[in-house]
Amino acid sequence: MTKSTMRTVWVRVQEAFRDKGLPHTQKAVAQFLNIKQGSISDWNKPGKGIRLEHAQAIGKRTGVCVEWLYTERGPKYAGPPEDALGARLWKLWPKLSDTARLEAYDAANAALIREGFQKAAPSESSSKAAENANPR
Repeated sequence: MTKSTMRTVWVRVQEAFRDKGLPHTQKAVAQFLNIKQGSISDWNKPGKGIRLEHAQAIGKRTGVCVEWLYTERGPKYAGPPEDALGARLWKLWPKLSDTARLEAYDAANAALIREGFQKAAPSESSSKAAENANPR
């Protein structure tokens, strides 16, 4: 993301509350955190921070990861997906070898490409295979 397209902490907080069907106004969030609304106004400014205890409270209330609130990196939600198939894959993932994980990634990526959701992105295994086939 470029600096001009970066989303502020406040935008992510609103999204987290909205996703859970909770009131997502500055007034509502300020009341939830027991702070002044003016403190939240600062979150709407690029580079302004949110206190850790507030981010943790928001994460606990909405289920979003604190890292995501701060940086918009990492998973938005911790834990297994809510859909049944995603939850089953979540449980299987730690048991898979690295090779099996790469095969699963390649299969999922191919399905997204077939369905028109994304362009081809080579997996680590595809990249390594290409390197081995074309040594310098």
